[in-house]
Amino acid sequence: MILHISATSKIRIVLFIMAILLGGALKSLASRYWFVQSNTVLYGTLVVAWSMTIQSRILDRTTRYSLVAVGMMILALLLLRGCKNVYFAEVNGLWQYFWYAYYPAYLGISLFCFYAAASLSDRLRVHMDKLYSLLVPGTILSLLILTNDIHHLAFRFLPGTLPNDGAYTYGPAFFMAMAWAVVFLASTIILIYRQCRMPHIRRYVGIPFLILLLFGLYFLWDLILGYREFVWDIPRFFERPEMFCFMIMGFWEACIQIGLVQSNSEYEKIMHISDISAIFLNDDNSEALVSENAYIPGEVDVEAVQAEPVRLDEDTILHGHKLEGGGVLWTEDIHVVNRLNEELAETAERLSEENMLLEAENAWQEQQISYEVQDRLYDSINQLVTPQLQEIRRLTEEARALEKEPDTPQNRALLRTKLSRMAFLGAYVKRRANLTLVAESEGDALAEELYLSIKESLEYLRLQHIAAGVVGDSENAARAVLSREQVFLCYDYFQYTMEQALPGLTAVQVTMNCRDHFQLRMEMDNASALPEKHISEDELERIGGRLTIQTEDETSYVTLEFPETAAEREKTGNDGRAAAGKEAGHAVR
Repeated sequence: MILHISATSKIRIVLFIMAILLGGALKSLASRYWFVQSNTVLYGTLVVAWSMTIQSRILDRTTRYSLVAVGMMILALLLLRGCKNVYFAEVNGLWQYFWYAYYPAYLGISLFCFYAAASLSDRLRVHMDKLYSLLVPGTILSLLILTNDIHHLAFRFLPGTLPNDGAYTYGPAFFMAMAWAVVFLASTIILIYRQCRMPHIRRYVGIPFLILLLFGLYFLWDLILGYREFVWDIPRFFERPEMFCFMIMGFWEACIQIGLVQSNSEYEKIMHISDISAIFLNDDNSEALVSENAYIPGEVDVEAVQAEPVRLDEDTILHGHKLEGGGVLWTEDIHVVNRLNEELAETAERLSEENMLLEAENAWQEQQISYEVQDRLYDSINQLVTPQLQEIRRLTEEARALEKEPDTPQNRALLRTKLSRMAFLGAYVKRRANLTLVAESEGDALAEELYLSIKESLEYLRLQHIAAGVVGDSENAARAVLSREQVFLCYDYFQYTMEQALPGLTAVQVTMNCRDHFQLRMEMDNASALPEKHISEDELERIGGRLTIQTEDETSYVTLEFPETAAEREKTGNDGRAAAGKEAGHAVR
């Protein structure tokens, strides 16, 4: 895919390059013609123009402000350099202070470049408020260099020399400032490279880094040859500070053009290919942008339309809105709404007959009853699992708190325990709701559903390093039918037993026997606590159940059994009623 650059951007880039080359030409002529004094004004105008385009093009506020600040630092560097070398070159008292002021500008460029790159990273963007605190050490370094005449920690001049003689050595403050600039420029490059991994930008990743490479080769060539006004009889067109500024501007402009930094451009093209009907206005209500399908009849009172929409005809409404720097007018086509309203009117007329209205009312009542039944069912499920949901919520809060703690093996193990406990409770919530829904739709439930529910819960217990398993006859379980009360009691009591046994529980085996009669047996090693016999005898007797709890050494046994399943109890009840009827018949005879 070829990189698309709008015509406006192409013109802007060509003009910028021509202005830079013109500045280099002016510099080469400065030593030969008296009327050419400096290219500072030209470069300064170029930087201001680029900053103004940044202000209008960049969408994100943080990125926009950071890049504008980079432009202002570049402008300050160029102006300070012009003052040092041209306008105040002969003033000994001021020359060195303009020279000192170079370095705060360098520090500002590197720091604000880092801010712009950080604003493009989702991970760093949320910490921008903390990153702004880096302005404090940057300011301190700047003050150290500006006050060098007091402490000489940045530059140390040899005795008997003037600052502009070039006889000086570097101090620790200078190296700290240079390290600061290098670190933040390198961080900027790393962050930009990581953002270039995005698929729609990856194919153009070489463009901004090619610009860095070209300028880097120039700097290397310049360092090798040293500072000379002429190289091989060719005048030096650009100095290192100027090339540094051009490199920063070119790098960020390339990031904008490849789409790494989102910008708003090509409005004319968007308005041409879109199917909207709108007109964007300037402050004086003159037309700024007009869409291809714009329909604004005659003279329009813009302020009145912005205050309240105006109906142009039966199917068209004119809207307006005030924007910063102007406004917008657009039309809304409501013919579809009108057609729908006509259809609704016809439908209402047909439903005016009494029978149809009664049928609609009856259908609505049936649906309402169905919704109420479902609501009651879901409310009952929610009440049943409320303790588990509250425990999950508590464990979630503790897990989030652990994630903020240092990453130690102990914390990781504790986090794993809480997550596996949440999974175990979540399995009960899901399976308990499923059992309720199955029982509601089918009446009595197969023991197989209970078997599968217990099996899934035990699988999550294994996440807590607990040896857990279930033994059962799946074939008989698929045929055995239990009443809903029996199924609910078994699964609820199983969950209650496991919660009481944790966290000391090391092993558990659940045996489910459906051959002669239904029996649920739980064998547990090192259970923290045994479940209380909180099921009333009346409740057990009502559903035909029996509960026993035993302990031998460190092994606990909990058995819940039903001598008769739901089908057997129903058969016994029918046989008993038949026998009673037969005896009553003999008595009559």
